Amino acid sequence: MSGAAADGPVAEQVRVVYIAGAKNCGSTLLDAILGNAPNARSLGEVGGFHRYRAGAACACQQAPCSACPLVVSGLAEAGVASQFKAVSEAPLKEKRAHWIVAGTRARRRYAHVADTLFESAAAATGRTVLIDSSKNATRAAALSFDSRFDVRVIHVVRDGRGYLRSRRSRAAVDGKRHVAAISMVSWLSKNFLIGNLLAPRLGEGKFLSCRYEDLIGDPGPTLDRICAFAGLDSTGLLERATTGDGVPRLHLFEPARRTDYRMVRLDPSRLRTQRESRVRNTVFWALGGFLSSRWGYDREQSYLTPSQP
Repeated sequence: MSGAAADGPVAEQVRVVYIAGAKNCGSTLLDAILGNAPNARSLGEVGGFHRYRAGAACACQQAPCSACPLVVSGLAEAGVASQFKAVSEAPLKEKRAHWIVAGTRARRRYAHVADTLFESAAAATGRTVLIDSSKNATRAAALSFDSRFDVRVIHVVRDGRGYLRSRRSRAAVDGKRHVAAISMVSWLSKNFLIGNLLAPRLGEGKFLSCRYEDLIGDPGPTLDRICAFAGLDSTGLLERATTGDGVPRLHLFEPARRTDYRMVRLDPSRLRTQRESRVRNTVFWALGGFLSSRWGYDREQSYLTPSQP
């Protein structure tokens, strides 16, 4: 774990790259890869930081959160941690979706408290590009419009069929019932909020859309485009992310996971799990999947090449 820098970067020098999207969109993968770029640090799902118990380990597994320099030098200071906890639940599960179109005192307060964490992270790590993969649309809005940092949003979109398969598998592991219609509504609503409401308000300089399938299947040009947008150096990232065990995950905060993500690797074979039968594709399209054509998807899943059976 990095120690606190003697003279951390000032706010004007720090950029926050925020990864937005629905669950299981590939945000962890992209976050980990970008966090290995020079001068960048992956923070993980910062929006849920209030959920971490004092004795719980950071995602780096090297120390409990209570010993993390980000906490010691920032949020643990008098009053700051309690402030963060008081406001942090507001945008979760899109409870404040109106923040995307309306500025409020609550939105400004949330961004102010969130900035405290970013300031602490920048000072503790000495990095000037911080990666936040919280995914939440209303948190993205609060940071984009009211943060004092340069915030840029990357919307990661995953084919709804891959999303539904992932949610179905997770439900089976957790022993819960999976209702495809409910998951479909969640996928559509989250991507609609980000792609149709937030994106037009931010503009090209602050918003970039990226398909999960392009990141996996055509990683070179995709990573170059993302890094150019985020102001990161992509040199060597592709080779490191696609060979051997991949790149180390340097997240500081994230919820508990069942999968070991200490190393992540771009593997085109991941796309095989998204292929559906002709019947399932027809049903998916009829139940609202046709809306995914906005991001270049079609009923036949043409992004799956013959080499990805």
